Amino acid sequence: MCWAARPYFPLGSGVEADHPQKVACRFEMRGNIADYCAVAARHLERGGFFACVFPVTPDEQHERVKSGARAAGLTIVRWRPVVLREGERPLLDYSA
Repeated sequence: MCWAARPYFPLGSGVEADHPQKVACRFEMRGNIADYCAVAARHLERGGFFACVFPVTPDEQHERVKSGARAAGLTIVRWRPVVLREGERPLLDYSA
């Protein structure tokens, strides 16, 4: 079994759109990355994995996904940085 999620930024950490659906596409409205990890861990079968795409810029965001996984008892076995423009730092990361 595989769980996939798209967690977001904390409320108040950026400019929020004027439309509620746009806000929910960027900001954590129903939990944070630690919550996503905890739910995934409860539902995974032995050998299953949870994959997520999560912003890693600024550095605090990267630490949030690592600590959320650790708190849920998950082990990160793969990182894939996503660079949107050549020459820039990775903005997102695919973790499994």
